[in-house]
Amino acid sequence: MKKRNFVVSVCVILALIIVVSAWDMINPEEEWNPPAQGKYAETIVVAADKDYPPFSFVDKNGVMAGHDAALIYALGEEMKVNIDLRFVEWGTAFAGLQSGEYDLLMGVTNTPERRASLCLSMPTVSATYVAFGKEWDTFSIAGLGKKRFSTISGDSVNDLFLALYGLSALNCATYTECFRMLATGKCDYVIAPYSTGWQLIRSLKLRGLGVVSPVFYNSIYCVAAAAGREALIADVNGALVRLSESGRLAALSDRWLNLYSNFSLYDFIFENLSDIFVSALIVFLIFFILLYTHKRASYRKLYIATERARVLEETETSPIIEYDPLADRINYTFKNAEGVTQRVAQDKYLAGRQDEKVIAPEYLEESRRFLRGKMSLRGGEHFEFRGRLLSDDWRWYRLVAYPVKDEEGRLLRLFARLEDITDVVEKREEAFRLASLDRLTKLMNREAFFSAVRERLVASPKASCAFIMIDIDDFKNINDNYGHSTGDEALRAVAEKMGRALAPDDLLGRFGGDEFMAFMQCDSRDIVRKRLEQMQELLSQSVKQDEFSLTCSCGVVFTKGGILTAEEMMEFADKALYKAKNSGKNRIFFSGLDEDEA
Repeated sequence: MKKRNFVVSVCVILALIIVVSAWDMINPEEEWNPPAQGKYAETIVVAADKDYPPFSFVDKNGVMAGHDAALIYALGEEMKVNIDLRFVEWGTAFAGLQSGEYDLLMGVTNTPERRASLCLSMPTVSATYVAFGKEWDTFSIAGLGKKRFSTISGDSVNDLFLALYGLSALNCATYTECFRMLATGKCDYVIAPYSTGWQLIRSLKLRGLGVVSPVFYNSIYCVAAAAGREALIADVNGALVRLSESGRLAALSDRWLNLYSNFSLYDFIFENLSDIFVSALIVFLIFFILLYTHKRASYRKLYIATERARVLEETETSPIIEYDPLADRINYTFKNAEGVTQRVAQDKYLAGRQDEKVIAPEYLEESRRFLRGKMSLRGGEHFEFRGRLLSDDWRWYRLVAYPVKDEEGRLLRLFARLEDITDVVEKREEAFRLASLDRLTKLMNREAFFSAVRERLVASPKASCAFIMIDIDDFKNINDNYGHSTGDEALRAVAEKMGRALAPDDLLGRFGGDEFMAFMQCDSRDIVRKRLEQMQELLSQSVKQDEFSLTCSCGVVFTKGGILTAEEMMEFADKALYKAKNSGKNRIFFSGLDEDEA
């Protein structure tokens, strides 16, 4: 009798877990309330596609929602501006951006044509484009010429896919119109992002439609501004970097792109029938095992085994790390080049300091804390590091945690999905580097330059240093006499000559217009003067086919590190520059704790 009651109790508990888990999967949508606006002095007008779930759409409460809506409000908080968000048709939104009606447009694909005509931010998210059609349709590249396509007006798929095959599409105002045409047989295929297509098929209750093609391409989305709005996009990039570093950018993606769905229980059962069947078999297996082995130690082993199966199922083909903190044993489960699953075990992993062979030194301590459960480990938390796991080369990895704990919260086993994110990190670092450069001269922009100067002052607080403000003399005459394109070419040449004159470890940046900044750490003012005189000599040489040469005036503050901040040094150097310009130009004027001129 006791055994039967025990079994019934276990079954009830498992049933409740399954029901709660299924309900969360079916109805994961949380109420979305945009933040209140009006607390900042400046307001920017932003447009987004009104029919583009899960990126931008009007939810069941009539509220503008989606990943792009949440992202632009987060960017507004970082940029200290109010957001006037407007959902319109994509064609209208794109035209409004170019006419100046909107300051920014969300979800613009990064293509060569758009880079040439718009100002694009660093990447915000990507979407996979596929063809949707009747589920029984057989898709063939060779037969595309006989098919009718539909997509929305202005979508990048027209240039990135259809035009390459000499195809054209029936352009609709919204994706909803596209899928209604597909359902009624007015077209054969709709080319759309995978997530957008499935959301609309479910919300419109269109039966018999699905993905019928392989992936065409991955579209990289950006925030766009009209040409000439580089300063606005620079602010957006800065805000994106801060959101990425704080983890908010990843959290937005998890909420709206990885977790969001809106479909019925019927859809869930129909589309996951095989998974439900497998899950039912696992539940019955657990039932019969617990019937005969319900002791605490056996249950703990079963619990860990069940979690391992769940993690392996969730992570599909990704390598898995399993760490036993009691035995100090680590297992690697992965597929080799032939696709065969292998498992490699190492005993005394931390005690024997075996991790030093595969983890970069700067990440060793954090890696050990991660494995021992000293971090705040909950399911899905991750740790990024540089190492050479499963490879002889140093690469970037992400460990996604799946901890297994007992009733008292003690770590029994740590499972972690191992992801190779080398390409992601390199793209992220390249995007950050590009956001720190002046677009014309490829020198550091003002913000990046001051950040680098502050780092130098902190690293060497007692070193002598010089901060130089440089102004090209009479540069306006070049623009007036030769045109702005020639002026731009001259500025690029000036930047190159300045770089040749300065030492490799000197900092050089563009302040704006024809003004530049330099920072040196050296022992004497004579070294500073010598480098600046060499720079003046290089500038005096012709910069464009012997048509003209240039001179420059320099204002310098030379001082000991730690006495002045970067901003204070700039003020002293700027005053010295003013005196140099007023004393005849093509001069070097020192001003600081001791003032002199040359």
